[in-house]
Amino acid sequence: MKKPNYQKLNSISVVIIALSAVVVAIWQTELTRQHNRRTVKPYLDIDIIFDDQTSLTIKNKGEGAALITYFGLELNGSAYSDWSSLFEAVDPELRTGLSRTFEEGDVIGAHEELILCSLPPNSPKKVDITLKIGYESIYGDFEEFNTSFSWGGGGSTEAETN
Repeated sequence: MKKPNYQKLNSISVVIIALSAVVVAIWQTELTRQHNRRTVKPYLDIDIIFDDQTSLTIKNKGEGAALITYFGLELNGSAYSDWSSLFEAVDPELRTGLSRTFEEGDVIGAHEELILCSLPPNSPKKVDITLKIGYESIYGDFEEFNTSFSWGGGGSTEAETN
């Protein structure tokens, strides 16, 4: 009867353990990368504030900065690049107080809240406004914030986020 070759068995075991350690290390690295991406993901949300005047604010509720790639407004299907031109299309006499638009490369920091627009006093006709903001995380993961709201016509302002 032949004696088992423990040295060969030992060498094979070491190779299997080493390969297993490499696989686990690669897997752990991927899990860490996914975790890091999620911990710095921005999350934009809009609030409508009713005080002395109605204001739209945007807040980044995520843990990472939102790097803006585009900003757009739509009024009843027509596109606008800023609030002033949008309100002028509603009624040339309407004027907005504070308003903010974004350009490519602008940043909304984590937990930062900004006033987008102070809505003028109630419009005589009801209009449907859509706000679209494209943004990326610091890792380049693209998201689109898209919300629609109705304003004017003697009713209240209502928002719907998609």
